[in-house]
Amino acid sequence: MSKLVQIPEDVHFLIVDHLDRPSKFRLTRTCHYFRHLLEPILYRHIKLGFTDCNHRLARLHRTLVERPSLIPHIRSYYGHVVSILPLMKSSFFERRIRRKKNKPITREEALEKAVYVFTQATNVVELEISSPWDWTSESNTALEPIRRAVSKMSLKRLIFWQGAVEVDRILRNQPELEKLEVGWDTSGLHLLDTTDLPKLKSLTAPLREAVLLVPGRPIEKLHVRQTFIDPDYFNDLWFRKLSLSTGHITEFFIHLFCMSGDEPYYVDERLRVALQVISRNLTQLERLTIDVSGSVAGQVILEEVPAFRFLRSLTFLEADLTAPSPNCVGKLASDNSQGNGTIRQVPVLESWDDVFDHLKRSCPSLVSTKLTWP
Repeated sequence: MSKLVQIPEDVHFLIVDHLDRPSKFRLTRTCHYFRHLLEPILYRHIKLGFTDCNHRLARLHRTLVERPSLIPHIRSYYGHVVSILPLMKSSFFERRIRRKKNKPITREEALEKAVYVFTQATNVVELEISSPWDWTSESNTALEPIRRAVSKMSLKRLIFWQGAVEVDRILRNQPELEKLEVGWDTSGLHLLDTTDLPKLKSLTAPLREAVLLVPGRPIEKLHVRQTFIDPDYFNDLWFRKLSLSTGHITEFFIHLFCMSGDEPYYVDERLRVALQVISRNLTQLERLTIDVSGSVAGQVILEEVPAFRFLRSLTFLEADLTAPSPNCVGKLASDNSQGNGTIRQVPVLESWDDVFDHLKRSCPSLVSTKLTWP
């Protein structure tokens, strides 16, 4: 061990970069040297699961309060603000986080520790507070110190859960924010000025929230999430607003959410309309990902994808290939006459490989095609 610690720290850092988190933790228990070396690394990225966050969160906050020198090393935080369950006297979680004097930790004490940690964590650049209540609302006065602390952070990435309210108060103070994820029914976005979030390049949001955030900002990557079939989902009015990004949107992720009972005609037409609306308004797309969650006809893809002039990568998620429905009339199906008495042959598409091969012939810029099942 004495020879090992004589190796320069820079070399040790290169070595431990190849270790996973449990291995790094075990290494900290071998000697004081490696504990001093690796603890800042272990606390750099904090991610707490939902099921075990009660006792782990309390233990984490207790450690950080007792050893505040570790707090400045935190760069990303994913987890709750305080425990999600009451720390009852008889609970299993409470027994695991008792103080040395065997005194239970109350919710007020847990909140006090959380406030101390967040007010000191000024170097956090990625934040997701996955609380079951809304920590952004002014009505939750107990968490006001947390909101003030977050507003003072210079964040690069911020994630709001669904139902977050009054988020404009926090976003106005994030001029360095580059990645933002918001959930459904997020309020306060319409109160933002176009000068807010001047460096926002990546956005994940439902369509209604996206049309409020994209115009006037340099969005390049856009992930539009949706959990239901909205009859107005694919329309030029909304997607025209998405085209108002000051930076061209080159990467786009969209959901079709085809239901299991949908007729093939409706699925094919939904895909056709989606591709037409996207190609008309997001003209600079280079990478397109479509979550189908159903079956589509390859004919529709061959007819509509060539409209994307700069497309380099095309990915379909959870998509089965089917024959075109009899009611789905498109360019290849209806205009198969050449006008001189000859009939143009519609390609036979038996597999996704056939679809992708035909696509690459008709789309010279397309270099990558994928079919992925998460």
